[in-house]
Amino acid sequence: MKSLIQLSNFYGSDKGTTTPKQGWGRPHNYADIYQAYFSDLQLEPINILEIGAGVTGPNWETGIVGGRNQGGASIKMWYDFFPNAGVYTIDINPAEFLENDRTRTFVVDQGSEQSLEGFLAEIGDTRFDIIIDDGSHNPEHQQTSLGVLFRALKPGGLYFIEDLLKN
Repeated sequence: MKSLIQLSNFYGSDKGTTTPKQGWGRPHNYADIYQAYFSDLQLEPINILEIGAGVTGPNWETGIVGGRNQGGASIKMWYDFFPNAGVYTIDINPAEFLENDRTRTFVVDQGSEQSLEGFLAEIGDTRFDIIIDDGSHNPEHQQTSLGVLFRALKPGGLYFIEDLLKN
């Protein structure tokens, strides 16, 4: 099986050791950290939620899309890394092209309690082993998401917030 670094670099996520496109700047190298936390869960039937699919659309134009990455790089990475997982993503833009047998996408504004509550109502009893916030990077949005979504985290689950204080 490929490592998270290999998958991140392959799909063009900024979580790896290479940049997603020319001019992007330094990669974030989160995949190293996630590999350590997630390796024991890799083959388990877990649910993972990532806030922010990194797709351009009518509500926001993301800068990460380009080159080999046409959006959703980390969603594709999670799908491959966790072969038995349900992969969920919420984004302010539609991302249906990422959907498959184990991946579901939802249009949600992470800065809106009402929008987040609507998402929770839509998924019903689904709970997450891992939640990763790589959405707007707005501290107020991160706090709103944490305040609403934390109750959807399973006991002992992991909640990560990337890019703190980065507007």
